[in-house]
Amino acid sequence: MTTENRLSDLAATALQEQIGYPVWVGERENKSADEYTVRQNGRLFIGEQEHHSFVLEVRKNLTQALVDQLHAATPSQEPVALVVPYVSDKLGQELQRRGVCYLDTAGNAYLQTTTSDFFVLIRGNRQPKASAQVQHRAFQPAGVQLLYHLLSEPALLQASYRTMAEQAQVALGSVSILLKGLQQLELLRDESGKRRWTDPAQVLRRWVDAYGEVVRPKLPAQRYRWLDPAVARQGWQNLDLGPDMAWGASRPPTCCSMATCCPNTLRSTPRRRGAR
Repeated sequence: MTTENRLSDLAATALQEQIGYPVWVGERENKSADEYTVRQNGRLFIGEQEHHSFVLEVRKNLTQALVDQLHAATPSQEPVALVVPYVSDKLGQELQRRGVCYLDTAGNAYLQTTTSDFFVLIRGNRQPKASAQVQHRAFQPAGVQLLYHLLSEPALLQASYRTMAEQAQVALGSVSILLKGLQQLELLRDESGKRRWTDPAQVLRRWVDAYGEVVRPKLPAQRYRWLDPAVARQGWQNLDLGPDMAWGASRPPTCCSMATCCPNTLRSTPRRRGAR
């Protein structure tokens, strides 16, 4: 399913929940090229037996140029409706003032037929939260583990699959699959026999997100104790941690640049909650 089709379906479902009438998206009938001045992405149908229809213009991003184009479009028998992920109250008022019909995935809409026999105006619905998406295999636990080592040790990116597997402690067969997954996501590419990140900053952000979504929720809650009780009572604040280490509270210390992660971490022996 294309992004345009998905947006259309989400917007149609949201509108149907708001108005209580059947709403669906279908294919646009063949029209002459000069009948429309904008591209079309199917048709929106509203109602049962005597339904109303709108030609859809689906965009992921709304620009002023597009609004101007729709506003200046030559009227036709079938009105054009803009479909975008979200339309705020302020923007909705501007679109209505300029006569641009629209609907979004939150259920907001301004729809009016050319004969004015059908009118819908819904505003004030908040932008829906992004639904949780299934992480790509490259960002499942094994991929997160391998990626951590690749970011921590840049030279490892050019090593053999066996070396990567041993260093990251993942199955040898999974390394090839994980690297191909990163290439499919256009995060990694081969240049003259060398592997290179296409956007190191994005790779790091994806790793941080995946760690929080996939790895951290499965970590057991633990408490930690000092190996030396004397340090626990006093003096731990003055310990020399080194240039690449820092104390943290609820979060681990941040020692990552945009291209690499520092492998150094504070170490202590874990003690499960409730243990003495």
